[in-house]
Amino acid sequence: MNKDKKEIIKKIIIDFEPEKISLVRRDLSIPFNSSLIISLIGPRKAGKTYFLYQIIQDLLKKGLKKEQIVYINFEDERLLPLTKDDADLVLEAYFELYPSFDKKIFFFFDEIQNLPFWPNFLRRISQKHSIFITGSSSKLLSSEIATALRGKTLSFYLHPFSFKEFLRYKKITLEKNFSYHKQRFILKKLFLEYINFGGLPVIFDLEEKFKIKYLQEYLNLVTYKDIIERYQIKKSSFFKELEKNLILETSNFFSLSSYFKTLKNLGFSIGKDTLFQYFSYLEEINLINTSSFFSKSKKSQLVNPKKIYVFDTGLYKALSFEEEKGKLLETAVFNYLKQKNFETYYYKKENEVDIIAKKEKMIIPIQVCYSLKNQKTKEREIKGLINFAKNFKVNKGLIITFDEESEIEEKSFLIKVIPAWKTMVKEEID
Repeated sequence: MNKDKKEIIKKIIIDFEPEKISLVRRDLSIPFNSSLIISLIGPRKAGKTYFLYQIIQDLLKKGLKKEQIVYINFEDERLLPLTKDDADLVLEAYFELYPSFDKKIFFFFDEIQNLPFWPNFLRRISQKHSIFITGSSSKLLSSEIATALRGKTLSFYLHPFSFKEFLRYKKITLEKNFSYHKQRFILKKLFLEYINFGGLPVIFDLEEKFKIKYLQEYLNLVTYKDIIERYQIKKSSFFKELEKNLILETSNFFSLSSYFKTLKNLGFSIGKDTLFQYFSYLEEINLINTSSFFSKSKKSQLVNPKKIYVFDTGLYKALSFEEEKGKLLETAVFNYLKQKNFETYYYKKENEVDIIAKKEKMIIPIQVCYSLKNQKTKEREIKGLINFAKNFKVNKGLIITFDEESEIEEKSFLIKVIPAWKTMVKEEID
């Protein structure tokens, strides 16, 4: 049996032709030649496998020989069932193919969590070779990887496609002055498609009615396979209802304590600890992200409610019967800032500021508003930014809209009104 499987592994190694794989380049940057194990995590269907292919193609362009690269997907049905001995079969198969090869090998292991005792195997071979692994965050959290590999890893999170990557997928080459060119109309139309249906590449070429159907099935799969089964949730109906409510509340404040009181008043039998535990599962797999109150005081952050955001706008669209463009736009902006490694907060005293983006010493208050054509809306958004500026001594803020652009100066405070689609194409927050 082992002999047969070893021959299968040899065939997998030999047949892999990465240079022939067509892919859309992603903008995530990772080290190529680190002594640490590089782990790539992220949601299902975000493109982790194809990102491994991208790394492999880049290594080949840098001059690595094909014999130095081994790619194994541990979801390959030809390898099932997997046992703890299969890890060493990979090494045996490789060295039987290339017995005289004595250079460093670059191993790429897809869905590594399916291999029994994988941490022991990786720690052992990482002393001589470079290793890149993937695992769905729903099955393999970065904290679990770090613990299993005893700190000998660097983890990188692959988000769904950014708008700029989405344009790359659509083969859109940006004109030099695209914001003044007729191309802007194409970009705006594509941006509307992007915020409506999200950044999971598997849906990009589907018709609209099939996009919704796929996203609904995707959410069902994640719910059952990655959460209910993983965490052995007994009250699955209640969990699904909580998940749905959270997704529909994206970009809003959500208090679990208030939600618990509402459930009690409606006669639902659910423990408070259970409710909080269910919420933590959604956070752990990054299906729901939260934004805390902006304050130097940890106590203030804890006692104030959180704003919640679904990781991909398409999931909101899949569940909602209403078209709330403001929700979709704010969620898209929040997710964009997360991709750009900003810390994200909100502020609410006299008036609310939707998002406070922080990176190192840079603090940018941001309002997200689909349109400023309503004068009361415009005044409210400006007032929130000015109040924040006074309290925290910042001299500029942003109002991100769908397609409006201007500058507003209030005393020594500058407010830039910028279109979201333009910001995400240029990838600049300033």
